[in-house]
Amino acid sequence: MHLEKNSSPNDIKSLWEVKLTNLNDELRKKRCFADEGAKVFPLEIEMLVGVEKETQSWMICIGGEGEIKEQELKSFAKKNKMKARGGVAALYSASKEYKEKGRLYSFLPLPQKTSLPVHLNGIWASSSVRENILLSNDNLAELDRSKLEWNRFILLEILPPLYVKLLKALVKFEEKRDVKHKKPIIDLFWPLPDSQLDYITEFGIKVLKALPTNVPLFWSIFFEGGSYVNLDEACFGHEYDDLFIFKILADYGNKSVKLTEKQLDGFKKAEIDFSLISPKQVHETLKNQDISKHYDWNDLIKLLKFFIKDKDYSHLKDIEILPLANNEFAKFGDPTNYYLATKGQRDLLPNVGNHHFVHDICVFSDKILKEIFNSKKFQDQTNVKKFDAKTLAQLLDFELIHKSIPNWDPNSHNIPNKNWIDEIWNIILNSKANLNLFEQFPILDICYPCSELTFLNSRMPVLECSQNMGQNDQELVDILCKFGHKFTLRRTTDISKNYIIKRTPGNVIKLIDEARTKKNKVFSCLSENEICSIRNYIVNNWWHLKSESKYNHILRKLSIWPTFPKKNEYKSPPDGLLFPEKISMFSLESRYTKQAEKPLFFCQDDQERNILKELGANVLGLSDFVRSYFEFPRKLEGNYVQFIKSILKSPNFREIESWISNKCVIPQRFSKNLKYARDLYDYNVDLFRITFESSEKFLHHELQSDSECLEVIKRMGFKDTVTVENFLSCARAIDEDSQNRRSRINENVLNHRAVQVVNYLYDNFNNLPFSENEWSNLVSIRFVPTSNIDSLYSEIIPQKFKNFGKFQCFKSLCLPKYKSIAWTQVGFLDVSVIPSQDSSILKKEKFGTPSADQVLDHLREIAENIFKPESRKLDKLGNLNFRNILNDIYKFLDSACEDEVLELGKCDFKTKERIFLNIDPNENPYDARNWVAASELILNVSRKEDGFVKDSLSKYESLLKTAGSGKVFIPRITPNFTTNNNTPNVPQSQRVFDGLTKFLLDGSHLHDVTFIVKNEEIRANRYVLAAASDYFYNMFCKNYQESNPTEPPEIPGCDIDPKSFRIFLSWLYGEPHENILGTTNSEIDILSDESNSNNGSDFSNDSNDENAIREVNEELFCLLMDLLKASDYYNDKILKDKLEAKLAIHVKLINVEEIRDHANKCQATYLRDYCEKFIETNSDLL
Repeated sequence: MHLEKNSSPNDIKSLWEVKLTNLNDELRKKRCFADEGAKVFPLEIEMLVGVEKETQSWMICIGGEGEIKEQELKSFAKKNKMKARGGVAALYSASKEYKEKGRLYSFLPLPQKTSLPVHLNGIWASSSVRENILLSNDNLAELDRSKLEWNRFILLEILPPLYVKLLKALVKFEEKRDVKHKKPIIDLFWPLPDSQLDYITEFGIKVLKALPTNVPLFWSIFFEGGSYVNLDEACFGHEYDDLFIFKILADYGNKSVKLTEKQLDGFKKAEIDFSLISPKQVHETLKNQDISKHYDWNDLIKLLKFFIKDKDYSHLKDIEILPLANNEFAKFGDPTNYYLATKGQRDLLPNVGNHHFVHDICVFSDKILKEIFNSKKFQDQTNVKKFDAKTLAQLLDFELIHKSIPNWDPNSHNIPNKNWIDEIWNIILNSKANLNLFEQFPILDICYPCSELTFLNSRMPVLECSQNMGQNDQELVDILCKFGHKFTLRRTTDISKNYIIKRTPGNVIKLIDEARTKKNKVFSCLSENEICSIRNYIVNNWWHLKSESKYNHILRKLSIWPTFPKKNEYKSPPDGLLFPEKISMFSLESRYTKQAEKPLFFCQDDQERNILKELGANVLGLSDFVRSYFEFPRKLEGNYVQFIKSILKSPNFREIESWISNKCVIPQRFSKNLKYARDLYDYNVDLFRITFESSEKFLHHELQSDSECLEVIKRMGFKDTVTVENFLSCARAIDEDSQNRRSRINENVLNHRAVQVVNYLYDNFNNLPFSENEWSNLVSIRFVPTSNIDSLYSEIIPQKFKNFGKFQCFKSLCLPKYKSIAWTQVGFLDVSVIPSQDSSILKKEKFGTPSADQVLDHLREIAENIFKPESRKLDKLGNLNFRNILNDIYKFLDSACEDEVLELGKCDFKTKERIFLNIDPNENPYDARNWVAASELILNVSRKEDGFVKDSLSKYESLLKTAGSGKVFIPRITPNFTTNNNTPNVPQSQRVFDGLTKFLLDGSHLHDVTFIVKNEEIRANRYVLAAASDYFYNMFCKNYQESNPTEPPEIPGCDIDPKSFRIFLSWLYGEPHENILGTTNSEIDILSDESNSNNGSDFSNDSNDENAIREVNEELFCLLMDLLKASDYYNDKILKDKLEAKLAIHVKLINVEEIRDHANKCQATYLRDYCEKFIETNSDLL
C-alpha cells in the first residue's frame, strides 16, 4: 500500500508506505484459508512514514466452524449468507511502542475497543444503526435480538479456541527462536483485562476454560533454569510471595509458577482446578531436610514468614527454622523451651546463655514476626514462650543464693545491685505474678533502719517510704524504727501488698497504738519533739483519718495535745476545753477573768482546733465568752485589731451580731476612736474617699483589707458600695459643707468634690435604681455646680431668681442648650457637670429640661416685654435670632401639648393672653399688633377668613388647639354620583361624533336654533346639541319638529349669565371640562383624599399649590354655580357630578350656607350632604 503527494508534475513525494516482508505462497494460502478449522501464521510488516522506518511482528490465528449446530443461528447465517468465522491478531514485537488497545474488526477496524491485548476479527452482524456490533444483552438489543445472538456466538464460541491456538503458537514460536520476552506469553496476552464490558469478561473466562492442561503455557522461573510447564503439573504462587519460595521449591523438584492477583482471580472465575502453593505444601517438601546449612540467614527468615502467614503453626514441627539469639537455628517442637527476651532481659541473667533465647528479629526487629511470636496462639502451638515472672523464677537460681544480704551495697557493680533488683521487680510487677514464687530469693531491699536485702515475709511486712522525705516524715520514720519497724523505697501494689504495706495514716496510727499498749512503755519515753511530730502527722493527715472512723477510738486516747497557758502539759481531747471559734488567744491574756474547769487547749491553727473538736473536746460558747468574760475597751489599744478580727471571723459571730452592732467596737482609719459599723465607709470606693476625705468616716485599713471581716462588717451596716441611699448621703454632705460657714474646706476643693459626685451619678446612673421618692429627694439637694447665663440674655430680660448660689438642686437647673427657651425662669448646669451625649441619665424623663410651665412662663416674660414700649432690649437679638428663639419655644410647648405627653392642658393657658406671634416671613416680630391670643386663631381657614394662622404658627397645631384656637374640619363623604352606575363612561367627543353620524345616516331634518339668555341671542346647531344631549334631542324632535329650517326658532335659555351659557354650550360641543373650568382632574380628586385628620398646615401656609386651590376665586365660583344650575336645568348628569365635586373644594365658613341652598335648588345631593356635614363638624366656628 502506497500513499503519495504530488506537489508538481515532475515532483512526487512518498508520504506513507506499508509492505509485508515475509509474504510468500504458503503464507498467501493460509491467509486465503476459507474452510473450517484454524490456521496460524506470522506477518512481518514494514512501514515507511516519510523517511522514518517502523517494523511490527504479528501472530494471527484465523478459522471457524463449517457447520452451525443451533438451528436458529443456522437459519440466520443462511438468510444473511454469513459464515461463522473469525480471527485473533497479537503484536508480539515492534520497533516502536504500540499504544493502541485491542479493538473489534470486521475486515476494517470498528469503533468498539475491548482493552484486550489482541485484536478480534469476525463476520459480525452489524446493528440497525450501523455504528457498533451488538454484544451486550441490554434494552437496545431487543430490537436486533437475532443479530445479538449471532455476534455472541462468534465472540464466545468461535474466537476463544482461536485465542488458545494463538497462545500455543506464540509459546512455540518463542521456544523455536529462543527469544525471551520481558514477560511470559501468558502474562503478555492475558485474556481478562480491566474492562467494564461484561461481554469482554465473558470472553476472557471462555478463553481460560479452553486452556489445555497438558500443553506448556505457564512459565516456571527456576525449574530447569526457566521453562514453560503444563497447567496440570504446575503449582502456582502469589506475586507477593518472595522469589526464594519458588527457588527452594524448584530446588526440590517442584514446577512453581508465579501469577498475579488478577490472574489467580481469573482462574477462580473460570473454575479452573489448579494447585496453589501453601505453607503446608512447602512443609511437606522440606520436612526433615537440613535446610539451615544450605541457605543463608535472610532466605530462611523469608521462608519462616511464609510458613506463618496462614497462622496455622502446626506444620512448623520438624523444620530447623527457629532463629536463636546465638545466630543458630533450632527446630520447632523440641522439648526445650526458647524465650522471647530483649537484650536487657538476657543481660539480667548472664549465667543462663543466649541459646535459651529467641533471636531479636522475632522480639522487636521485624514487625510481622514480632506480632506472630508474641501471640498466644503461636506460643500455645510451639515451644516459644514469653519471658515473664514465671520464666524469671525458673532462671534466678543461676544468679542468686538463698540467704539474706546484710550491709548490702546498692551501688555495687556486681549482681545483685540496685539497678538489677529494680529490673527484677519490674518484670515481676509487669507480669502480675504471684510473689510466693520468689519467697526463696532475697530480693526485698530495705533502706531503714539500715541497708540490706532480705526475703519476702507476709507475716512481717515492711513499710514503704520515699527517697526525699521532709523533716516531719523523717522524724516519724525514726519514731517507727524506734518501735521496731523496717522501711523500703518500693511502692506497694496489688501484687506486693502482703509484703509491703503503705505508710498510710491508718497503718501508722495502728503501729503507734501498738507501741502505746506495749508493756515496755516505749511510747511514754517519747520526747516533746517526737510527740510534736506525731501530732503534726495526725494534723497533716486528718482528712484520711477522718474518713476512717475506726481510728477515732485510738486518737481519743493519745495524750499529745498541749494546753494553755502551760504548753508542756499534754492532754487527750476529752480532757480539755476549746476557746470560742476563731478567737485570738493572745488578745485575752489581760482580760481573761475566769478560770475554766478544764485546761484550755493551745491550738496552732483552726485545723488543730477542728480535729480536737471532732475528737471530743468541748467548746466555750462565744456569747458567754464575750458577754460574761470580756470587757471591750473605749479606744484602740494594744492588739485590739487582731482580737476584734478574731471575733468577727468567729463561726458563731451571728449569735452576738445584733448585740455587737449597737456597740462602738469598730476601729476607724484616722483616729483611735471606736465607731459603729453603720457610720463607716469603704476607703477604696473613690466616691466615698473623695466626698469624705480626711474625716472619721472610714474603716481601719487592717479590717478594710481583710475580706472575711469586711463581709461581717457589711452585715452590720458598713457602707462599701454606692447604693442609692449612700449616694444621697454623699450629695447631702456636699450640700451641708456648702451651707456650713464654719467649714474649713476650701471652695475649690468643695467644687471639685461636687463635680466628682455629679459625674459619678452620670457614669453609673444605670446602676442606681432610684425610686420616685428617692429621685425626688435627690433633685432637691443643692450639690450641683451652676454657671451664669450669657450677658446678652441677662441684659435683655434678667433671670427671675438672681441668687442661685454656687450649688443648686437639679430641679432648679437645666442643660445650657435650653437657655434660649427658659433663661428667665431657671439656672443652668456648670460646664464641668454637663453629661455626655451617651449618658443614660439623659434618658431620665425631663432631666436637664425645663418644665412646660417654666417655658410657658418664659414666653409670657418675652411677650410682656413686647408690650413695654419703653423697654426695647429685645431688639438686640435681631429679627432672625428672635424668630428662632420663638420657634424653639413654640416647638417645645407644642410637644408638651401632644396627646402622648399632655404636659400642658387648657387650664394652663390664660384667656386672651397675647403670647402668639402670628406673622408671615416679611412681617415685623416686634410689632405688638402681630401678637395675638390663641382664641383669635382658627386652623384650616383661608387667608381671607378671620383667624387665619400665618407662617410663624402654622406648624404648632397641638399648641394652638390646647391654648384655645379653633379648627375647621373637612367632612369625609364618598361621592355616589348616579352617572357612575347608570350612564356609560363615554367621552363627550365620542358621543357627539356618534350622534352626528347617526343623524347623517337617518337623513334628519334638524336645523339651527337661537337661545335667548337675558336678552342676548346665542346661536347653536341643533344637530350638535341633539347629538350631545338627550334633553335637546327630545326638544328638537318633538317641540320644534315642524319649524322652518331657514328660520331658526328662538328658545328661552336657562337663567344664567350669557358667558356661563356659552361655556355650557362649549361643553356640549365636546370641549373637555378641564379646559372649560380651567382646572385638572387631580384638583377634583382632592376631595376623595381629604379627611378630618388633616392638620392646619395642609390648609394654611406651606404649599403654594394648596393655597391656590383653597383661595376663593369669585369669578370661577360664580361660573361653577351657573354651570351647576344649567346642568340641572338641561339634565346633564355627567357635568353635574363633576361640578358638585369641584364646588365641594370651595366650601368655606363664609359661603357654606350659600352653596348648600344652591345645591338644594339644583337637586345636587352630594354637594348638599357635604355642606351639611361641614356645618355640623364646625358648628362652634359658625
